[in-house]
Amino acid sequence: APSSVEYYQYADRNAVYAAFGELVGAVQEPGCGQAEAYDGGRLACWKVKGASVLAWTHDRQRILSVAVGRGMQPPELLRWWQLDSGPI
Repeated sequence: APSSVEYYQYADRNAVYAAFGELVGAVQEPGCGQAEAYDGGRLACWKVKGASVLAWTHDRQRILSVAVGRGMQPPELLRWWQLDSGPI
């Protein structure tokens, strides 16, 4: 499981996408091998200082989520997201 997970809710989808863009804008090599979009929102993962970071949006709920997995590789964090990321 990741070290931390944070959820941010926004007023509308445009605000969620703007926040997501600011967060992942500097990422040049996504580490999870996934496309930026998935059924329900957008997704990106990368490594920072030995930790894996995964950010995703939930369009219907207008939520941006960020998980940090210290000691996890991006594929491990992606698997956690696919199976256990809740609450939505």
